[in-house]
Amino acid sequence: MTNNLALFIYFETVKGTVGSGDDLVLETSGHGTVVILAETSIGHVSTEYLERVLRVSSLGSCSLLSWYTIVSLGTGLSLASSGNTMALFRENNNDII
Repeated sequence: MTNNLALFIYFETVKGTVGSGDDLVLETSGHGTVVILAETSIGHVSTEYLERVLRVSSLGSCSLLSWYTIVSLGTGLSLASSGNTMALFRENNNDII
């Protein structure tokens, strides 16, 4: 979820709502595709496309990533973290994204 319309490479205006972890109901103004560019452990840039990302204006300047949603989309990604660092792995070949 994000409020930043500039992050979308595709956007469809559709009004709706989404629930948050603290039982708030947030209004959405649409959904679309966002591109994430990340440097891999060997210095290459990996391009990942997140689909069905919601635009939620009440988020202000922050964006939220729902790991449950990413897993439910069957993206083949896994997550590991240590301290302040988070790493995404592609499950079929263990590439660090």
